[in-house]
Amino acid sequence: MIRISVVIPTYNRRAVLERTLAAVLAQEFAADAYEVVVAVDGATDGTVEMLRALKSACALQVLELPLVLETEVARTLAVAEAPELPPPPDPLFLSTLRLRV
Repeated sequence: MIRISVVIPTYNRRAVLERTLAAVLAQEFAADAYEVVVAVDGATDGTVEMLRALKSACALQVLELPLVLETEVARTLAVAEAPELPPPPDPLFLSTLRLRV
């Protein structure tokens, strides 16, 4: 059962994404306990080709967006592709939480 969805929006950051994915995929979580969803935002640097060639033990979804969008839009679209995510908490509940430093 997938317990964690890692959502990564990216645009022309292939080298950074390769390092990021290496770290994410090296986690000690069981491969069936997490998924990675990458939203590729109109990249032209070979990011999509690198992702297609990547071998991953965990579920890896690649969301190819044809246009360059804002990071927030790409992230929102990628989150929508992660069906295992629970619904977001009620904003009223979140407003009752206090951070302790």
